[in-house]
Amino acid sequence: MKTSIYNIWTPLVNEFIADIDNGLQEEIDAWLDKEGRVEFKNGQSIYFGSKIGIFKDAKDPLDTAMFDVSKDQINAGFKHWFKKLREQFPSLNNKDVKDKYKRFAEKCISEQFHPFIATRAVITRQFVQRGDFKDIGFVIDSYQFLAEAARMSVESMNEDIAKQQSAPPVPRNPTSPAFYKAAPPQELLTNSALANTLQ
Repeated sequence: MKTSIYNIWTPLVNEFIADIDNGLQEEIDAWLDKEGRVEFKNGQSIYFGSKIGIFKDAKDPLDTAMFDVSKDQINAGFKHWFKKLREQFPSLNNKDVKDKYKRFAEKCISEQFHPFIATRAVITRQFVQRGDFKDIGFVIDSYQFLAEAARMSVESMNEDIAKQQSAPPVPRNPTSPAFYKAAPPQELLTNSALANTLQ
């Protein structure tokens, strides 16, 4: 598979297809790059068109309704995509494949993907409220800005961790009550890393 259309879900798509290929790996890969990429977009587009008003009317950039729609939009995209996949490859129309798809779909909107889904919701609101749907460059610029911000955040946390690991140990007095309340070094490190993510 060469297309990037499946985005952060690409590893899950590859895993799902490998699990159901029934000797059709090459044919399915070709479908994923052509018809599949179109159907995934179409499924999302159809669903989003019915919910665009939520983004137009949202006053709060962190409106939870936008997050719910963005999550459902991914689900709708894959649901439509899977329907078309089975139409193209009738041998996939069986209970085993459908059960595997159900598990795949649940993974696609699981908690690990929530930060990205929330990001999509925020950017989509900005894009919709700008009203210029031809200016896809705005969305690209937004993602590039976030990619750079994420890279710098990781560098900042790694820098902080490195400094803590290289710092000489602070003597602790066993006779002091604070000795028994102090967090272990690993906990301190974790809290420090967490604090950096909130800056």
